[in-house]
Amino acid sequence: MSKVELQYNIEAETPNLSNYFGGNSMLKTTKLTQELLKKELHYDKTTGIFTWLHTKSGVTRKDRLAGSPSKTHISITVYRKRYLAHRLAWLYTYGTFPDGQIDHIDGNGNNNSISNLRVVDTLENAKNQKIAKNNKHGTIGIYKNNGRGKDWKASITVNGKFTHLGYFDTKEEAIAAREEAEVKYMFHENHGKRSSL
Repeated sequence: MSKVELQYNIEAETPNLSNYFGGNSMLKTTKLTQELLKKELHYDKTTGIFTWLHTKSGVTRKDRLAGSPSKTHISITVYRKRYLAHRLAWLYTYGTFPDGQIDHIDGNGNNNSISNLRVVDTLENAKNQKIAKNNKHGTIGIYKNNGRGKDWKASITVNGKFTHLGYFDTKEEAIAAREEAEVKYMFHENHGKRSSL
C-alpha cells in the first residue's frame, strides 16, 4: 500500500450538508477559481495531497486530508461540486483548469504531485497507458497466436488506428517489434509499465 493510500485509509464519515453552506445559494453556482480553491484547501505540490483549511459543520475538518480515493483517482467536493484532484492541483498551481486531459506520468492516478502531471490530448494520453492487471504476457500488444504457424503476434494502435506488426516465432521477437513501434510512434517511455503504486 502506497503512502498516499495509507494516508487516505481513514474511516469514512457521513457528512451533514444541511448547514455546510449556511443557506448561501450563491455558493451552489459559483465558478471555482484558484482564489476560491486556496480559501478552502491547501495543496502540497510535492506529495500531491490536499488538506482542508477550515472545519465546517462536521463536514470538513481543518488539516484533514481532503478527497475520496478510488482505485484510479481521488475526487474532492468543493462548493458542492465534485472535482478530480489532479484537475484541482492544476488549477491550484497554474490558476486555470487544464485545457485537455491530465496524464499521470507514472501511471498512478492517485499520485497528484504537480511534477507527475501533464496536460495532453486524448490521443497522447493513450500513449501512456499502464498495463492491464489481467495482461497474460507482461507486455501490451503481444498475443499468443494459437494454432496458426508462428507462435506470437504483435500489434499497436496509433491515433485510433490498429496496426498489425507481424507474426513471430518467439515472444521476445514479438516484444522487440512492439517496442520498436512504440519508439517509432513516440509513445511515452512509461507506456505499458505497471503503475508505481
